[in-house]
Amino acid sequence: VTNNEGHPIPDAYGNPATPFIYGSGQMNPNQASDPGLLYDATIKDYVLFLCGSGINATTILPNTSFKCPENPPKAYQLNYPSVAIANLNNNETVTRTVTNVGGKSE
Repeated sequence: VTNNEGHPIPDAYGNPATPFIYGSGQMNPNQASDPGLLYDATIKDYVLFLCGSGINATTILPNTSFKCPENPPKAYQLNYPSVAIANLNNNETVTRTVTNVGGKSE
């Protein structure tokens, strides 16, 4: 697993991480005021995530005319720090988009 510069993504100990080791991490109150990266996701993204998880439209948005798309995005496509793929038996490409709100990296 590599970052956008082709270097291995490290785990908490500086070793190369695997898809089963990294994630959003544990809360650090001192770093919460300077998060560094934001994973942009809208209400629509979360609603489509629920559709892709197999939840029906009337449960998601009752009393509306909302209908889940016929082919909703897969749940793992939600732009979120962690990745979970059920029944992983093939190669999958997962893309995340982030906004740097922290200082310039050194």
